[in-house]
Amino acid sequence: MTEFPDALPIDADTPTAEAVRIVKDWVNRAVPASWREAVAEGGLLALRAVRSRRDYEEWYPVFAESGLVAPHWPREYGGLGVGAPTLRAIEEVLAPYHLGRLNILGINLAGTTLLEWGTDEQRHRFLPPIVRNQQLWCQLFSEPGAGSDLPSLATRAERDGEGWRVTGQKVWSTWAHEADLGMLLARTDPNVPNREGITYFAIDMHQPGVTVRPLRQMNGDAEFCEVFLDEAWVPDANRIGPVHGGWRVARTTLSGERFMISGAGSGAGVDNLGGRSVERLIEQARAISARGRRPWD
Repeated sequence: MTEFPDALPIDADTPTAEAVRIVKDWVNRAVPASWREAVAEGGLLALRAVRSRRDYEEWYPVFAESGLVAPHWPREYGGLGVGAPTLRAIEEVLAPYHLGRLNILGINLAGTTLLEWGTDEQRHRFLPPIVRNQQLWCQLFSEPGAGSDLPSLATRAERDGEGWRVTGQKVWSTWAHEADLGMLLARTDPNVPNREGITYFAIDMHQPGVTVRPLRQMNGDAEFCEVFLDEAWVPDANRIGPVHGGWRVARTTLSGERFMISGAGSGAGVDNLGGRSVERLIEQARAISARGRRPWD
């Protein structure tokens, strides 16, 4: 039995024109009619009026099972295995419907890294839940004393039987308070030059020894967090790449991050497309007005 039995009949050998036909047919069958009609009549603004964030999250499994969340990934991990030309053509078909990807850190950062550095077991364990938005990921790289000079990080991971004990602090970790797993860089050899003594791990964010504190912004949101690690446990099975070779692995993650921030990565702006930021702005304006003030005062 395949991992994604409802994936579209598209693969690396499918001609691009045929792939486009199949995706268009899927859109007409799978995307709710009210969403398609809103797009045809008024574009994004009309779509926001009929599709809430919750609506989108409830429908998202249909998107995930199709293979279209990450079409360039191999089929066994939730993609379709298509090359760049077909990928671009698929995205052009989907673009008008603003089907932003959820779990964008998982897709663009963790997924990209696992595809290049993960073992086959790790890919099968981690990638399908990323596609399905069942396991959220965060990035645990930056530290109070290691931001722009990331290789000077001080978080330590020390061997403990079949795994590692991690102690240290991370900061500016986006959505860490919602994450199930973290992409963690930790120093495993303090006696070698900085970049040579770092190892890359996937760490469970819901265990004792992991404390997450959201950093509240001026607008009331708390997307960034600081994370405290106090002998948190990471099994060696969650080590991604070689011991002391984590800097090379991290460069893959950082490349995925640049791709995402540039706007080329899947899912850019999904919060806005789902309406969460707009809804929050309306709620704040109503709360201010209820106190007898105008929103612009």
